[in-house]
Formats: sequence, structure tokens, C-alpha cells
Amino acid sequence: MDFNVILSEVLKEKGMRQRDLAALMGVTEVTVSNWARGTASPSVAQVDRIAAALDIPPAALVTDSAALRELICDIDGQEDAIQALLALLARIRVDSGTIAFVRDLADIIGKL
Repeated sequence: MDFNVILSEVLKEKGMRQRDLAALMGVTEVTVSNWARGTASPSVAQVDRIAAALDIPPAALVTDSAALRELICDIDGQEDAIQALLALLARIRVDSGTIAFVRDLADIIGKL
């Protein structure tokens, strides 16, 4: 699922409008609208701010591997927690897409 779809769904779940998020973040409504339509993408720093404003983890807003790599590489001193999370995820029997995602995460963490 793409960022813009996730953002729109989370806003709906939270009962928020794009203007509410814009006000919380100190950005224009046009900026949030562009994110929600998929015509622009936020930076990693902006994803962190969006997540904080929506009170959700940043990773919940990010679905592509490149963005996840960037987020994971920014984590300092959290390798043990990430390894524990990966161990739990590896026990889940799911579709091949999720398994590939977990393997990609394990590769990324192995390079930390």
C-alpha cells in the first residue's frame, strides 16, 4: 500500500481532516493534500512529524523498502530491540510478500 493511501486511511480513522494535520505540523493544507493525493512525498523527517501528529509509529506510514532502510539506519542503539522484533516476525506464517519484507529487514539490520 502506498504512503498516500495509508495517510488518508489514518486521517479517516482518527477523524481528522487534512487541514487538521497541516495545522498540527505547521505546513500548508496544499502540502498535506499533495501527500494524500500522492503527487508529493514527505521526507523521512516529515514522516516522523506526521507520525507524531497522528500519534502512531513512523513505520506505520512507510511501506517501501527504501524508506524503511532510511528509518532503520537512523535508529541508534536499538539493534537489540529490532532483532527481538524480527525474531517475533519470523515466527508469523504469512504470505510470501511479508516473508520477503522480513528478510529485507533482517538484511538491513545485519548491515548496521
